[in-house]
Amino acid sequence: MGKLIKILLCLILFSIVGYTIYVYAVFNDEVVVTKYTVKSQVKSNMRIVQLTDLHNKDFGDNNKKLVEMVKQQQPNIIVMTGGMVSSDDTEFKVIGSLIQQLSEVAKVYFCYGNAESEWIDKHGDVLADKLKKYGAVVLDRDFKDIKVNDNKIRIGGYEGFYGVSKMTEVDVDDQRETEDFMKSFEDTKRFKLLLDHIPTSWVDWGYLDKSSVNMVLSGHYHGGIVRIPLIKKGLYVKDKGWFQENVYGLFEGKKGKCIISSGLALEGVALPRFNNSPEIVVVDLEPEESAEK
Repeated sequence: MGKLIKILLCLILFSIVGYTIYVYAVFNDEVVVTKYTVKSQVKSNMRIVQLTDLHNKDFGDNNKKLVEMVKQQQPNIIVMTGGMVSSDDTEFKVIGSLIQQLSEVAKVYFCYGNAESEWIDKHGDVLADKLKKYGAVVLDRDFKDIKVNDNKIRIGGYEGFYGVSKMTEVDVDDQRETEDFMKSFEDTKRFKLLLDHIPTSWVDWGYLDKSSVNMVLSGHYHGGIVRIPLIKKGLYVKDKGWFQENVYGLFEGKKGKCIISSGLALEGVALPRFNNSPEIVVVDLEPEESAEK
């Protein structure tokens, strides 16, 4: 009888270990493509691929797997919404190679996240020059007016709490620069696409009802790391705490929309992903019916 119990316990232990390995592989290394079709104030269809929170991770040799998956989507533009580097990395083999490869697919636009700010704190304000060298258009409290198909787009990049600059800045000049950027960015009749790493202002503080920004693409929350089935909450979110809502997906306000990607990797977190695969986000913007008439 004792021998049988030992065998059963061993089988249970092996099953738990096997399942843990399977879960880790599926939800931490198997990238999925998540697609959103969004009716908006554009004149013709356009496709955006969003990558966020890579944290210097490789998916396949030289990120070959990731690059091939992006190529298959045939995007008009590619955006990287922060958290793409590691603050300790000075060689840029991962992110540099990724930007170079993806620049052959479509124009790459890059905004900073907290990982990029940490890099600058450690190594100096030379990050933009390094990223530009590999082919990225860096948008740090900055914007560009571009044309994609028939669409006149204003694309801007920003890291923090949009519209509440004092929560992220301690220097008066920095506060003024942030406020000036926001006013200038919104002052246009073009379609306004904002890359804002931290989505709190949009999904928690009601800025989708207040701001004239049409579309926001964000990351930072990692989808809550462990996504709890049925109750639609993330187990843990940096800066927000445990059992949080509004951590992933498409959010709509009276004036604008926000998509939060669960990102590609984790950094500084002991928990593995569960029910929350690394993802590439594809956004298909389509004209609203009123715009088509």
